[in-house]
Amino acid sequence: MGVSIFGLVDHQVLQRDTAVSGRIAVAGSSEGAVRLRVVDPSGKPATDWEEAGTGGPWKAELVVPVGGPYDLMAEEEGAQPVALARSILVGDLWVLAGQSNMQGVGILGPEVELPYARTAVLDITRRWRPAIDPLHRLYASPDPVHNMNEDAELRAQLAEADARSPLGAGLGVPFANAMVAKTGVPVGLIATAHGGTSLAQWSPELKHEGGRSLFGSMLLGVDAAGGSVAGVLWYQGESDALELAAETFSERLRALVEAVRDELRHPDLPFFHVQLGRVTHLPGLNREGEGHWASIREAQRLVDLGPGGLVTAVDLPLSDPIHISTRGLQRLGRRLAAVASGSAATVTVENTETTVPRRAAPDAPEAFEIRVRLAGITPPLTPAEHMAGFTLRSAAGEERPWIYSSVVDPTDPQAVIISGLGNLEEGDTISYGYGFDPYCNLVDANDMAMPAFGPLVLAPIRLDA
Repeated sequence: MGVSIFGLVDHQVLQRDTAVSGRIAVAGSSEGAVRLRVVDPSGKPATDWEEAGTGGPWKAELVVPVGGPYDLMAEEEGAQPVALARSILVGDLWVLAGQSNMQGVGILGPEVELPYARTAVLDITRRWRPAIDPLHRLYASPDPVHNMNEDAELRAQLAEADARSPLGAGLGVPFANAMVAKTGVPVGLIATAHGGTSLAQWSPELKHEGGRSLFGSMLLGVDAAGGSVAGVLWYQGESDALELAAETFSERLRALVEAVRDELRHPDLPFFHVQLGRVTHLPGLNREGEGHWASIREAQRLVDLGPGGLVTAVDLPLSDPIHISTRGLQRLGRRLAAVASGSAATVTVENTETTVPRRAAPDAPEAFEIRVRLAGITPPLTPAEHMAGFTLRSAAGEERPWIYSSVVDPTDPQAVIISGLGNLEEGDTISYGYGFDPYCNLVDANDMAMPAFGPLVLAPIRLDA
């Protein structure tokens, strides 16, 4: 006697289809009549026994409450119940996609965050397991787009070296843990990111290449997880900034998001993305490229992708010239969880206003104030004074080092007042987090950071009476 199943494995996370339940759909075979039920680790039933078959091939579907971990038990006629799959979760699935800062190359040290019991990952090898970093070991992937070499012997050597790497901490586990803590709903991650990749490499037009394309590989991962997800987490753009492809970035990103929603038949699928962090030095970086890097950040800030939101990484620490550190990735994962769970909003720039007092003498330099008001924050903003990251530029892009003070408006906790001394001209701009390596430090009470913005042409100047 014996029962076998397919369609469900240990540690698998099933996407719920209502707020309170999901379905476990399995198929299998047995020699005799068999029935199934789901129990928690203590053996307490989560479902009643349900008849699955009378012998031979069978299919079954059980409606299971959101939660877990659960064990799927089978009882064949005349035999004791046995577990067919253990540590099953019913909750939400999230795709991790983009390039290296989503892939995760933080140091795997003692500060790495361990997963909660209600989190799991379908890693890059398409194996369900507890969500322990690293989630992406590219050379172990079954898809050629990730392992990048047709030579099986060389690929095995690369996979072995990759497995020994001290790097691999990412934002996925902190995101999942924070979502579980905020919502109580289990989280499954689908690892599909790949470092160094551009939007062109993620093009939906390459879908027909299947596992030889990033878009095709992502869809294969979603399909392996059941075909339905709660949302997508996306961090990408560095490659496009270096390739000077900022002009069409928004259009191509919108096309990618629309294609994902079309493929998954979910027109309102939430898509949460990250505004680029810092870079200190890389081959090909030059002063002219700072504007392109800022343009990508500005495109990410302004693009309308429908349901979802944006968080920034511009203020986070690095572990090398371009990659966010392990602790920085933990903060970033929690920021994504805050907007994805609805406990925080995307921080946006509501408006700017420039005020210039009348001069005491015709030849005196102008004193000015620029007031930037934010939306989506939870006061207080910190630091309350001497926050860093604001810069002025002329219409030609020349920096004007005139700012001497930046403070939270004492009459409005959602606004910042930037004070300076100099003769403002038409076309002058203000930015926050401009260029490759700005120092930015403005966050709200929930560690939601002000996004980089600009250059924004200063609003028409209002003279004080």
